Amino acid sequence: MKTMPTNLTRNRCKGSGLLTVLVVVLVIAIATASIASLTTGLPVIIRRQSDAIRAKAIAEAGLNEAYSRLTADFGLRYNPAAFPLTNFGGGSYDITVTPIGDSMARLLSVGRYGVATMRVGMDVRNAGTRPENDGDDDVPPNPWRYAMFANGNLRLNGTPPTVRGHLHTNQEFRLSGNPRNIEGTVTARSFDWSGGQLPPQQIGTFREVPFPSLSDPYFVSLLGIAQANNAVRPGGRTYRASDFAGISGGVIWITGNATLHGSFTFNGVVVVTGKITFQGSGTRVINGLLYTPSSIEANGSTELYLTGSLMAGGNIEFNGASSIFTHGAVGPGGDEDDTPTGEDRIVVTAWWEG
Repeated sequence: MKTMPTNLTRNRCKGSGLLTVLVVVLVIAIATASIASLTTGLPVIIRRQSDAIRAKAIAEAGLNEAYSRLTADFGLRYNPAAFPLTNFGGGSYDITVTPIGDSMARLLSVGRYGVATMRVGMDVRNAGTRPENDGDDDVPPNPWRYAMFANGNLRLNGTPPTVRGHLHTNQEFRLSGNPRNIEGTVTARSFDWSGGQLPPQQIGTFREVPFPSLSDPYFVSLLGIAQANNAVRPGGRTYRASDFAGISGGVIWITGNATLHGSFTFNGVVVVTGKITFQGSGTRVINGLLYTPSSIEANGSTELYLTGSLMAGGNIEFNGASSIFTHGAVGPGGDEDDTPTGEDRIVVTAWWEG
């Protein structure tokens, strides 16, 4: 005997099917809304991240400029008007300098770009100076006291970069263009002035300076730090901002030639065992040491802000590149100088962000 479905049973089946369809439609609607929300919000997230990167670079550029001013006149730490709000790179930076005692100061730079605000700071100290050799010619000159040191030729072609510190080359110094951007002393075996000559008081007495070697204990220890932090990189390639991000230990060691491209910031030591080439537009900020036993070449579209020292065992050649070099204490002899006793010498004792 067959049991025929009643109207109630049929209605229940229809209701169950309709409920299933409604659930499926609801799930699809929620998924579609989620995807739409993510698609709409992704450009905003990317923009915020991009603005943050630029704001940080602007803040660091402002901090370098403030440090440069204090190295020229440490008394400016008592003059807030000397550090006004400044438009830079499509954004702005605002510097606050707080004196600490008689010989220290704290610098805070707030960089703004688009919707982002970033803060970086440093502590500086007036270490004073003392004669390097005290008249003893048997003591070798200190190779770490220069903003730029070339064991080969040092050539600034076109508009020379701004240099707040001493320059030295064991060979020829060649300058084409106005020398007004050079604020330190230049020493060289020979000179080629094709654009304008520095005043006599800025030309030092030449003495060959030994160039530091990769086999020196200082660089052996740096290689050990880079190896311990997985920061040894291969040569023969182009390095960008992502390659300098997340480096622990403050040392990146590149084995071979390296091309530096785009904008990036690195606080620490960059050692390249081959030639260094700056390629394309971009703002590179290095707070520390940039060293190679080979040569360095930078062309017109490059902007390099370096606080520390630039050292090349071969030639250094800047072809119209817009840059600012400010000498800071680096290396095993970075705190030593041979300027007369009693002059200010401002060194960085701490650097932070946030």
